[in-house]
Amino acid sequence: MADNHNHAPTHSISTPLVVVAALCVIVAFARLAAPVLNPILLSAWLAALAYPLFKRLHARLGKRVWALGATVAAVVVGMLVFTALLFASAGALLDGLSRYQTLLTERLAPLASIGAGAISVESLSAALHQVLTAFTIGVAGAAGDVFFSIVLAALLLLQSRALADLLTGPLQAYPALAVAPDVMRAVVRAFGIRTRLNFLTGLGMAVFLLIVGVDYALVWGALVFLLSYVPYIGLFVAMTPPVLLAFAEHGWVSAALCIVAAAVVNLTIENVVEPNYTGKQLRLSPPVVMAAFFIFVWLFGPVGAVIAMPLTVTIALICDRYAQTRWVTMIMTGSRTLTPPSQPPD
Repeated sequence: MADNHNHAPTHSISTPLVVVAALCVIVAFARLAAPVLNPILLSAWLAALAYPLFKRLHARLGKRVWALGATVAAVVVGMLVFTALLFASAGALLDGLSRYQTLLTERLAPLASIGAGAISVESLSAALHQVLTAFTIGVAGAAGDVFFSIVLAALLLLQSRALADLLTGPLQAYPALAVAPDVMRAVVRAFGIRTRLNFLTGLGMAVFLLIVGVDYALVWGALVFLLSYVPYIGLFVAMTPPVLLAFAEHGWVSAALCIVAAAVVNLTIENVVEPNYTGKQLRLSPPVVMAAFFIFVWLFGPVGAVIAMPLTVTIALICDRYAQTRWVTMIMTGSRTLTPPSQPPD
């Protein structure tokens, strides 16, 4: 009599356990090596993002050195603009709090009846000054790492042609390296999509704040554009200063409208507009995005906030290329695969 259990599908638990164990080892190593890995990861991120610009400039200028110089200058200017915008945002908030101090004090007074009497304009300003001081110290301390990252990114760009030839030639025999070109293209494409979405988000919030009558609306719109590179979280962080100003200038109703508008714009961009750009590719589930953000910030500090999404997309794409780890991609995306049907994984 045939055994009915002979043909039952069997699933070994060893493969998932090995993957989880390997991830734990990698996380522990990354945590210990964060001071060394931070500038290297940042340089790789900068090189990947700057490569399309470098390629266009090379085609137009004809010489790689000139194209490299122009690209590095653009990266440096972009970083300076970002830093200046953060300081300008903090300054604008401090100025707004000082100008509307009387109104804000009156509006905060009712909170004393519910046990929040310690909240005051002075405490908010002091907290903001502390944050600004800590940020300034952090920027000064990271200057050396940023300089190293820019230099290393420039060298990577200069050697991009040789690296591409290696990855599409002799190194094709190594599966782990053979997927690198596809992964890089996908990450750069994801960044391009995110940039367009951020522009729509920043423009929409700037127009809304202008209609509501919040001071420095264009500054807050630019801040929304930059911080929205961190999905779900960045927009609400960027909207904190204008919400405070809306409350100081116009009261609870305007502040509540700003919060609702931020939520509506965020949900619309992340769940309606973005899927139309990406389809099923590069689409990570919101819990994975949030968890990845906190994990990478814990591992790498502020650099982790910048590289969280590119690294998460990279992990999903690499895991999708192999049958043994495709289950990781399924969990991260909530779908069967990230790979287009016309290009089945090897």
